Amino acid sequence: MELKHTAFREGRLSSFLRGELKMSAGLMNRLKWKELLFVNGVPQHTDYPVQVGDVIKVCVLEVDEKRKRISLTMKNIPE
Repeated sequence: MELKHTAFREGRLSSFLRGELKMSAGLMNRLKWKELLFVNGVPQHTDYPVQVGDVIKVCVLEVDEKRKRISLTMKNIPE
């Protein structure tokens, strides 16, 4: 599953992940080290400067909106 967001302001990637996508610092770090954060289709770290119009994409396994949780690995999926 992909979460996508188009930037309407300039700033660091981390500020968009925290503000618009409501991610914790721990989750951002896990996504960063697994290279699951993209800006305009290119893997980026959280300090990347995002420009207006850039497309931010986060690759995750599953989003549980009811519990407000994001899964990054398959260990939470029952067999």
